[in-house]
Formats: sequence, structure tokens, C-alpha cells
Amino acid sequence: MAPSRQELQRARRPGVISRDASNVADILLRAPVAARRRAFKQDISARERSYVMREVERVTGSLYGLWRDSPSGFVEDVLGESIWSLQRDVLDALVDHKRVAVPAGFGVGKIHLAARAAVWFVNVYPVGTALCITTATRFRQVQRLLWPHIRKVVPRAGLPGSCDTVQYKMPTPQGHDFVAAYGFSAPANDEAAMQGIHTAHILLIVDEAGGIAPSIGHGTNNLLTGGHAAMLAIGNPAMDDPASWFEELCT
Repeated sequence: MAPSRQELQRARRPGVISRDASNVADILLRAPVAARRRAFKQDISARERSYVMREVERVTGSLYGLWRDSPSGFVEDVLGESIWSLQRDVLDALVDHKRVAVPAGFGVGKIHLAARAAVWFVNVYPVGTALCITTATRFRQVQRLLWPHIRKVVPRAGLPGSCDTVQYKMPTPQGHDFVAAYGFSAPANDEAAMQGIHTAHILLIVDEAGGIAPSIGHGTNNLLTGGHAAMLAIGNPAMDDPASWFEELCT
């Protein structure tokens, strides 16, 4: 049920913002995504939002826990960026589906969108519990295509942690650095490349998926079994090989 403006007002009493923020946070976390986003932006002042987000962090383990089930909302509300309807559909599909395939032409923003998915995923869960892995057919594609986007958006949005060439490190409550996202490329015949990775929440992003070897592509099943795991595969389908892994995934 959507939170009413009167309900939010009753949860907010002048002079006790920090205490009543817990009531507002509870209301928002129980609300449907659209109503939650509308209330957060329209019915809560900028000053109150910081208190509410801290209460959300206390409950969910993440400052951005309000957007755990709304990646498109994270992009628009937290990153302050505009996206169009199909981009929203792609991002939000990651909440309810283990495999999301995006076959599309050049220059339509697939990599831009994938970078936002990576940043959303590792920021809406407690540090140390979520991991985003990115891969492509060649390491230079990992390094030069997707990761420049990730390296730009993290500091620009003031998100916690820092990025190097193909790693996004976030500070833990104990003061250590946790590698929340990293990029790599596996040899075409390395069927074990996707094994031995265990985290509560895993997002795999496959760039240039049309060129991924079948052994690597099918090896992604190792990551997607059990627990909370999802995959976003983007690329130009290899139309000369309708039996390729990406073509099979798309159909």
C-alpha cells in the first residue's frame, strides 16, 4: 500500500527528525517502488533525506538500500541521470530475472547502462556481501570499454570507494578494502573460469557477448545456481553462428 502524505507527516515531528526518521524509513521500505520514490523526492526535505537514509542503512546495511529493488530509480535518484523507458526495463529486469540478454547495435548505450548496473548492484547491499564481475572476449575490451564508465560514475556521484583500472574497492566497517567489482577475461578453453566464486549477491556482466566462447558462456551457470545471482549479457549477436551461446541466450 502506498504511503500517504498524512502518514509521512505523522511520522515526522518538528525537532525530533533523527528519531522519527526511523518511522519514515520503515514506511518507505514497506511501500511499492513507485510510491516510495515519489514520497522520497516530493514529501521529504533534503535535510530529512540524510537522516532517513542513515536509518535505511541501519536496517538494510546499505545507505542506498531504498533502491535495492529499483536499479532504474538508483540511476535517476542517486546518480542524477536520465534514462529512457527501454533502459529502465533492462535495468529493472535484473531484480526479477537471473538472465537478462540485450542484443543491440553499436552506439546505443549498452555499455553505459551496464556500468550503471554494476554500480547499483554493489552499493545497495552491505559491503562485503555483493560482488559484480565483468567479462568480455578480450581483456582490452574489459579494460577500455566498460571500466572507463565505471571509473567516471563512482566519484562523480560521490559513491563510497574508489576504482582502479578494473577494480572497484569499497571500505568495510572494519576499515579494510573490499573488492566489490572487478573485470577479467578468461581463455576460451578455460571451463573453470566461472567456478569458485562465492558471495551472497553476485551480478555477472558479459560484454561483447556475441563473441563469448560456448564453454565460457555455459560456465556462467556455475555462478547463477543457488543464492542470489543474476547476469546481464550485452552485445551484437554473431549472426553468422546462430548456434552461438549469445544467440541461444537471446532466443
